[in-house]
Amino acid sequence: MSKEQPSINRLSIFLYELREWENANLNLGKNQICFDLFLFIAKNHYSGLSINSKTLYNSIKYSQRNIAYTVSKFKTWDLIYFENNSADNRIKNIFPTTKFCKLYEKYVDFIKSNLTNELLHD
Repeated sequence: MSKEQPSINRLSIFLYELREWENANLNLGKNQICFDLFLFIAKNHYSGLSINSKTLYNSIKYSQRNIAYTVSKFKTWDLIYFENNSADNRIKNIFPTTKFCKLYEKYVDFIKSNLTNELLHD
């Protein structure tokens, strides 16, 4: 067994456990577009970047219809809210709710508590 094999095995176990945690705790409709939207919103929010519907449709590689449907589910689940864009009222700015942020923080806590320094520095 190569020296890399134990760290690859630990990483595989971590990724599997992370996916299991996501399915059990995120409750995002159990499909990839929901998870991609969740991460996209978090990435932009925590980077201080604003998101609007136009940016979203151009950034996530799904059909506009699938994105719109998923955005409406996020709104129904109280994960996001909208505000009119000051430059163009036809475009809506998208913001995460407190519920979204708490859910994302739980996700990050799971990763931090399970991704050991050994995995990070091998």
